[in-house]
Amino acid sequence: MRIQTKLLLLLLLLVCLYLVEVAHERGAERQRRTLYLQQRREEVGTLFDRFVTLKGQPLEAFVNDYTDWDDLAKFASKVDPAWAQENLAPALTSFDLDAVWICRTNLTVVYSTNAVPGLPMDGPPGGLIAVERLLATSTNAHYFAIVPAGLLEVRGAAIHGNAGTASSGQPSGYLLAGHLWDAEHLADFALLPGARVKLLPPATGARDATKSDRTTGATRLDRVLHGPDGAPVQELQVVLDSASDRLLGELEDREFLFLIAFGCAVVGLLGAFLYWWISRPLSLIARALDSGDDAPLKPLLRVTDETGRLARLVTEAFAQREHLREEIAQRRTAEESLRASQQRLHEAIEDRVRLGRDLHDGIIQSIYAIGLGIEDCRTRLKQEPAQLDERLEKALTSLNALIKSVRGFILRSEPQGALGGDFENDLQQIIESFGEPWTSRIVSDIESAGGEKLTPSQASNLLLFAREALSNCVRHSQARTVEIAMQGHSDILRFQVRDDGIGFEQDETSRTGLGRSNMAARARELGAELIIDSKPGAGTTVILKLPISNIT
Repeated sequence: MRIQTKLLLLLLLLVCLYLVEVAHERGAERQRRTLYLQQRREEVGTLFDRFVTLKGQPLEAFVNDYTDWDDLAKFASKVDPAWAQENLAPALTSFDLDAVWICRTNLTVVYSTNAVPGLPMDGPPGGLIAVERLLATSTNAHYFAIVPAGLLEVRGAAIHGNAGTASSGQPSGYLLAGHLWDAEHLADFALLPGARVKLLPPATGARDATKSDRTTGATRLDRVLHGPDGAPVQELQVVLDSASDRLLGELEDREFLFLIAFGCAVVGLLGAFLYWWISRPLSLIARALDSGDDAPLKPLLRVTDETGRLARLVTEAFAQREHLREEIAQRRTAEESLRASQQRLHEAIEDRVRLGRDLHDGIIQSIYAIGLGIEDCRTRLKQEPAQLDERLEKALTSLNALIKSVRGFILRSEPQGALGGDFENDLQQIIESFGEPWTSRIVSDIESAGGEKLTPSQASNLLLFAREALSNCVRHSQARTVEIAMQGHSDILRFQVRDDGIGFEQDETSRTGLGRSNMAARARELGAELIIDSKPGAGTTVILKLPISNIT
């Protein structure tokens, strides 16, 4: 993995850790604010409930106070209009009431008064029967009802007085009072800081009684107002706007945005520094190393930190590499020159060895044969003068051939250049040259098909091989008969020279001649197998096996 990739992964890891920390801090801040808003909702809800209770306290106080008044119990039993005008009419103003109803236990209304337009006088909204049922389960009745003028709050209780009916447990009647929630009454809720009041139809589903808006900082209070039968009649909704809560939310959001912006700035600066101080220098160094050129390193050579030092080291390494390449090229040139000299020396040595071998197998053997012929002429000069001319003619012919052969050596041609180029005829001439002067009889069995497959170089080596083998037989073996044969089989060309002479020991090392070594060298050049079989008194057999595949 590249260092730039590792740095990028490290940067991404730091970003992830920072985001996790910001998210954790954001979650903790939200939780703290949620707890704060929940506590504030509870406080505001408690305050609102107390305010609602305070606003309904005159109505509740009137009902509680008057139902315990003995005169009202007597009034319920015996109606006195004058007493009602004197004591009940002023209560409408004193207790901020809009309607009052008094009825006996048989639900007969004996007194009623109200200042609500369109409100019937024969009983409270909802009916007396519903009120009786409500009072049967509770000592006080409290409910709301929709009237043409608006929403009417009704409170009621049984009339007992302080004595008499109170001790018997039987009420003397029922007292009901109502207060209209008109615009003035709803405006009183606005005395709460930032309060906005609404009366809404009852909600069909469940709704939180208290809810806060995190965005605006407003707290909404919902209170369901029930009728005499317990069913929802209307819903009182008060929205309290809090500038401090709204400011707190805005500050929280700004803080979150600031943390995000700060994190982005830090990451951006860190990424820029990592790129400019680490990633870019490493990229330039890697590009120089990949291309083998120090041109990308020029901007880093003036830098004083580790990357600049590394760039200078790489530049020095490139210079040393070029110097080393030049030195290697010079040494390679010198080695090639030395190798060429060695090759020329080796070729010269091989030429000298080949020349010595060819001189030994060709020229020297020919000279030796001519010398013996001349020696034979001197003998015949005394015994057979008539045949002397023929022998001298043969000797002269052999000398001319020898001169031509020596000229071929001088011109770097093959020594058998004096022959005719027909392998079978050339071999026959060699056999005849070792004929008459010698005591050995030479018998040949040569297949012409085998010689036709030989190249000129192979034919030359094989002729010289035959000359050396025949010379060794007639000169050293004291053989009576020498047999020379060549057969070409399916995959091997077999050349054989066999004599019935004195033979020799195979491990004999006292011999200093070059014949055997020359024959071995020619066998290697031909890619042939050389077999020499000889024992003292059993003659000598020389076999050369040349694979057909080597004949090209």
